[in-house]
Amino acid sequence: WSFSTASINGFAFVGAGSFTATGSQIITLFATGTPAKAGDFSFKVNIGGANCSVSVSVIAKGSGGGGTGEYYYKATIGGINYYQSVTDNNNYEAGSGGGGLDDAAFGAGINYINPPAPAGLTEFGISKGIMHHYFTATQSEFKAFFAPGTYPYAPSGFPSGDGVGINWTDPTGAYWDTRDGAVDQVGSSFKIISTEDAYDALGRYYIKVKMQFNCKLYNATTGAVKELKNGEMVGAFGML
Repeated sequence: WSFSTASINGFAFVGAGSFTATGSQIITLFATGTPAKAGDFSFKVNIGGANCSVSVSVIAKGSGGGGTGEYYYKATIGGINYYQSVTDNNNYEAGSGGGGLDDAAFGAGINYINPPAPAGLTEFGISKGIMHHYFTATQSEFKAFFAPGTYPYAPSGFPSGDGVGINWTDPTGAYWDTRDGAVDQVGSSFKIISTEDAYDALGRYYIKVKMQFNCKLYNATTGAVKELKNGEMVGAFGML
């Protein structure tokens, strides 16, 4: 299937994918473009002979109120489009964590605030390791660890080698990871697009990182595999 709305106020909604079964289906349309001004705008949707109108609110920059957040993930996983952002009032947060000691790995996530996430919702995370001599690292050295460029996927455990790992919790609560199962990432890619300094309310240092990727996700319980395509995430890695 493929569908797009008309462009209104400088932006539109588009999406495409493949159905794996007959009957009623849920599709996701992604926003594209840049709104020209704040306000409420109506998008007409005509699919399969059914007509409806969807109102979308555009909130002025800096006004707050729970509009689309600056931290998000989006990806086509198993032929289905997924998107989740962090806003002021949607119970999601840009999570950050780490593991190890002087040799450390760091994680960023789009996480539900009070886990587990309710059925129908998703979570997403990216880890990067290994940074050596973390205890004596400066902020500039921490930022350099996330320098724009391409990076390999990590093997089954970070102690086995450097690289990135991607994990996803699907709408049923099942957990998928690039480091489970066969760990075959031939043809996969991961790229850091940009980095930006950030600080939380306590003054702790973070790196805001935009990433794009394609990979295979494995379910350790069932052995199933899903293709992740057109992945993108903006997350926060903390020097905690």
